[in-house]
Amino acid sequence: MAQPAGNRLDAVLANPPYDRGGRPSPRHMRERALRTTPGADCHASALDTFCRAAAALLRHQGRFFCIYDAQALPRLCVALNAVRLGVRRILPVQSHRDEPARRVLVEARKNAAHDTVLETPLILHDAPGSDESAINAPKTSAPGTKASEG
Repeated sequence: MAQPAGNRLDAVLANPPYDRGGRPSPRHMRERALRTTPGADCHASALDTFCRAAAALLRHQGRFFCIYDAQALPRLCVALNAVRLGVRRILPVQSHRDEPARRVLVEARKNAAHDTVLETPLILHDAPGSDESAINAPKTSAPGTKASEG
């Protein structure tokens, strides 16, 4: 079977484990997706592995997109910086307007400086009776695309 050629991809998408505490899942695969295996080398976390793999696969200036735990954003930025992936865009994702963001969507570019734009939060739900279509309408273009004219 052919192996993917390194340094050739334009984009890599990832949803690395968040490694947050909490109640363990009874389903093995879900638990494995949520957390790094207990006893794993703390210097080689799943997040570091995902970032290293993305950097190895991306061409120069290729884009890495991932969703991550908002509270662990500093840890993500450190992991990205370690493999020369410069953070370009951060989109906070809120469940409701009056709650803090629980997730962030992050765009980084290989061999690029950190020139970060913090986007207006994406709000998934709002109060009953509100016009949710206005809430979910994108105010900016998706990372790597041009805004559509309406």
